[in-house]
Amino acid sequence: MTPYRILKLRSGDDIITRIKGKQKGKLLIERPMQMNVTTQITPAGMRRDVLILRDWLDHTNESDTKIPEDWVATFLTPDTSTVDLYLKQKEADDLQPPYDNTAELPEQATPPQN
Repeated sequence: MTPYRILKLRSGDDIITRIKGKQKGKLLIERPMQMNVTTQITPAGMRRDVLILRDWLDHTNESDTKIPEDWVATFLTPDTSTVDLYLKQKEADDLQPPYDNTAELPEQATPPQN
């Protein structure tokens, strides 16, 4: 059995994560990723649903967080293909964070010289 769970939150978000523990009514979760399903049309005109995972803690330095247990509407066990995608996405994010300075902008703006 997998240690990962899909949490359907009262906010409407679905996240996949590993629950590390529980303390004072809060769940400690590890590397949560938001799950979004988008529909694409194939060249043959067929509809195809695609699962996209995005770091739920993006723009932070955190990899773990606590959420109130009562924010979770239900706990589900993900299927094997979803766990595989989650593990691959974690590995990809570790190799290249999704919000790297790909535009090669200056890290710090400098005021114009007069």
